[in-house]
Amino acid sequence: MEEVEVADRLTAVARAQRLQDVYKRQAQGIYLMPQGSATAGQRLVTYETYQFVRGLAWLPDGSGFVYSVEELDDSFTATRANVFVYRFSNGQPVRLTNFTNQFAGQLSVSPDGTQVVFERAAAQEAGAPTDLWLVGINGTGVRRLVEDGGAPAWSPGAPATPRRAYLPVTLRPR
Repeated sequence: MEEVEVADRLTAVARAQRLQDVYKRQAQGIYLMPQGSATAGQRLVTYETYQFVRGLAWLPDGSGFVYSVEELDDSFTATRANVFVYRFSNGQPVRLTNFTNQFAGQLSVSPDGTQVVFERAAAQEAGAPTDLWLVGINGTGVRRLVEDGGAPAWSPGAPATPRRAYLPVTLRPR
């Protein structure tokens, strides 16, 4: 594959996410597009017509991306959604989680690229209660970070493992 600048890759993922709906009836997948392209570009990941990508984020070094996608049973019903990593070096998706009857959603990659924080829900429906979970980029160390949390976002320069913050509390007599 031709080398592509990280900025081009970032643009490609944002556009690939929009193209999912445009190409819904033709070819579901995640595509790498040259910046400014009007076509789908190179298909990197293929999935079934009735599946839905729930989250998509680049690895900080531009070497690949992570995504969560619904998985179907034999009756084409989404029974779970799991997190995968795709690296350009091997061109294959690798499963990071293996949930049953649970749904991974939006996600974010730590600035050092070693961890992924993601939403996890017991139901597929939009608006279902979610918790935030962490998993190592190698699929190890799955653990709950916070109950009743959503919309994960790691800010650049943040520590690899979130730390607790304690706020002072002042009790006043009534």
